[in-house]
Amino acid sequence: MEGCTLVGERPVCIENDVWLVGSCIVASGVTLGHRTVALIGSNITKSFPGNTILAGTPATPKPGLSFYKSVTQEEKLKMLEQWIKAAANEMGLKVDVDSGEQIRASNNLGESIVFVATATLANTVRALNPEATICCIENKTYNKQFTNIEGQILKHLAGNKARFIST
Repeated sequence: MEGCTLVGERPVCIENDVWLVGSCIVASGVTLGHRTVALIGSNITKSFPGNTILAGTPATPKPGLSFYKSVTQEEKLKMLEQWIKAAANEMGLKVDVDSGEQIRASNNLGESIVFVATATLANTVRALNPEATICCIENKTYNKQFTNIEGQILKHLAGNKARFIST
């Protein structure tokens, strides 16, 4: 309405697991591929493919740097088990681990949050526990139930551990 000519009308596309660290600027029409990481203060003026580390003004790729490593579902479950047990100790929660396929944390209010390895198992567990929050490691999703335990555990994990999006 004020007549500014600096309006960017081309859409920006940021794919999964992209990190814009600190204060980054992303220009109109830019696409950042899966697992791209832009370091602090990057000014991104053009598109980059996935698995690229960017830095600078304008941002340029930094070959040789990598912030991701391959982690199996089993390793992810093991890391989650350790983090959830640590959180449970602080919060007074009970934790049960079922044969390396699921981790359940529960509180004295009858609320529970369950972490499972696969989407198939998530559907099965959700059918058996409709009031529980079910988090799927395979697709990084969870069914939002707005429970206290859900808020506590997901907040504890959200730092630099694990993030899930609600479905």
